[in-house]
Amino acid sequence: MAGNLEEWCLDWYDPKFYQRCVDEGIVHNPVNLDGKDLPAEVQMTLKHDEHYYEGDVRVIRGAGMHQPIVRTFSASRGGNYPLRANDHNGFRVVNNEPGKTPR
Repeated sequence: MAGNLEEWCLDWYDPKFYQRCVDEGIVHNPVNLDGKDLPAEVQMTLKHDEHYYEGDVRVIRGAGMHQPIVRTFSASRGGNYPLRANDHNGFRVVNNEPGKTPR
């Protein structure tokens, strides 16, 4: 998906996720579907507009209109705080039921 905003994902953000999978020889789904708390290593601090945010971070993918040219591709991956709103993060609705087609 490509467009004018970054897409929120259900996955918890870990900046070293892919490298850890290679190093440990594992395939791991970081989605917190069972509602348990995040592992401590996923907590992080981000700086934005001279403010610091600390806590749980979700994955955002794609590129928004505000991104520099080097980040304007669909596979671009970053993190953001779920409670931090802005005009360049969005989401898409996905139907996860096999055999059912949205109308």
